[in-house]
Amino acid sequence: MARFPNLERPRLEPCVHLTDNWNELTLRFLAREHGVRDLKNRISRAILEEFTAAKIEVASSTMDVTLMLSPPPREPASLSLERS
Repeated sequence: MARFPNLERPRLEPCVHLTDNWNELTLRFLAREHGVRDLKNRISRAILEEFTAAKIEVASSTMDVTLMLSPPPREPASLSLERS
């Protein structure tokens, strides 16, 4: 940080945001430049294992999406040139 005196030191404390229908857990951590995806995977799996051990269930919602296409265009009425 001494090389960049204008940068603030990052806050690494965990944050929890609560609303009326969901919780967001934010975990901040330091990591090397490479391997962050694998580290996030291992952290997420460890958290889920601890939730399972504590009998905490994570709910998710499922939505059905129905695509309503407009009806196919009508074919124009054929003109009859026959005389009756």
